[in-house]
Amino acid sequence: MTDKYGNRIKSSGIFLPLASLPGLWPCGRADKYAFDFIDFLSQAGQSYWQVLPLGPMDDKFCPYSAISAMAIDPLYIDPNLFVTWGLLFLEDIQSIAGLSSHAEKISYAEATRLNHTLLKIAFSSFVLAELTSKQASQFEEFCHQNHFWLEDFSLYQVLSDLFGSDWRLWPDALKCHDQSQLKEIAFEQKNLLLFHKFCQFFADLSWQSLRAYAHQRGIKLMGDMPIYVNLKSADVWSHQQSFSLDAQGSPIDVSGVPPDPMCPEGQKWFHPLYDWQQLKNTGYSYWTSKLKRTLKLYDLVRLDHFIAFQRYFSIPFDKDPSHGHWRDGPGAPFFEVMQKALGSLPFVAEDLGTLTPEVTALRRQFGIPGMGVFIFGFDVSDVSHHPDRVLAEQVYYSSTHDTPTLMEWWASSESQAQISPSRALEWDRMSNFLLTLKKTDETRENWVIIRRILHSEAQLTLFPLPDLLGLKGEGRINIPGTEVGNWLYRSQVADFSDNLAQELAHYTEEAGR
Repeated sequence: MTDKYGNRIKSSGIFLPLASLPGLWPCGRADKYAFDFIDFLSQAGQSYWQVLPLGPMDDKFCPYSAISAMAIDPLYIDPNLFVTWGLLFLEDIQSIAGLSSHAEKISYAEATRLNHTLLKIAFSSFVLAELTSKQASQFEEFCHQNHFWLEDFSLYQVLSDLFGSDWRLWPDALKCHDQSQLKEIAFEQKNLLLFHKFCQFFADLSWQSLRAYAHQRGIKLMGDMPIYVNLKSADVWSHQQSFSLDAQGSPIDVSGVPPDPMCPEGQKWFHPLYDWQQLKNTGYSYWTSKLKRTLKLYDLVRLDHFIAFQRYFSIPFDKDPSHGHWRDGPGAPFFEVMQKALGSLPFVAEDLGTLTPEVTALRRQFGIPGMGVFIFGFDVSDVSHHPDRVLAEQVYYSSTHDTPTLMEWWASSESQAQISPSRALEWDRMSNFLLTLKKTDETRENWVIIRRILHSEAQLTLFPLPDLLGLKGEGRINIPGTEVGNWLYRSQVADFSDNLAQELAHYTEEAGR
């Protein structure tokens, strides 16, 4: 985050999942409301918009458990592109969207149902339409440029439609990615194969149109790449040799984290682990392809669970986290290959949790900024997240999608201080800190904190929208370790007021960002 002369530029942005945008559909899309949000960011003096992973979600609708690390979920397609291409009329779209307009919570199941109807009708028109030469070449060029992942992903979707989503239960030849059998399926199901390519084309076109507009308005898009991928994914099926699997395709060991004071049982995430030696033997070709594709979508990418590149926790598939152990990650040689292949490393390391000197050294060796989170800054055992301690080489958040919102944390800390001596000490530090800040002309707790974060040394500050709005539990996005009620937060049109934009712009400019 420097200018062309190498001078450090301090900037700011907003974190808001694409699905959390308002709109006429049961979840946000890359449509008019996304373009309006870009305008809001520009008006508010912001430089970045961070989103959650955009990959196609499985039936649990978790963005960190996508069935592809390179595809985009068709839920995010801008339906108006079908009108532009002459495939649908605006009335068709309005009729399908129905009565879901501006729902207070995301409904992925309803969004999926309506989107399936939309895509089937649009695809029928696509097959029968006489495309212009420009349209035809645009589609063909997309398929050609993305062949390295699109063909396998589309085949995976076809086979999932035919045999179910767990590729380990497919007929042996298809499970093992036999090329002759796959060619037969591709020929027999060419219309279904075309449908899935059609979906990806319009998903990509929607996002690229939004990204181009963001650049026009001076906004950069920040993505999020989970380090691990879903076992039942096109990636694992088509790159089985890159993962630690047994002869039946099941993981030998899976991802997770060990027990700690925050989570005494540890966490077991069930992602298959990489066979890093095999990946190294191939020059990390799978990862190179994945990151090249990702950097075509975003200007900056958060690398989730960065510590696993230095060391990762391995849990036997049939055991709990207490039986896990640490293994060495690929380390510096991996990033040396990526730097050579990509030219630059526009990444942010999600290095939260138990941080070792080796992880920090790896990050610094390649000039990758780490993360700081304000609400972690008052822990009596670790003050590295305190605004007075945050470094220029960090991206500083008020809170994250995995934590309470800023004001939910504040209210919870105050109540817990009455029953826990350690939390009482933490609360004293927090309240004294805030009391000092309130000597300014700003008295609202969330804005006093936001203002202080903006004045920190961090090169980039990011604020989840619920923190700017002062929301408590109603703005919470995810509670780690739980499967129900997550990823449902949705903003409303009224949230993006001129007053909020002007206020944020004022404080951002005041802080020299």
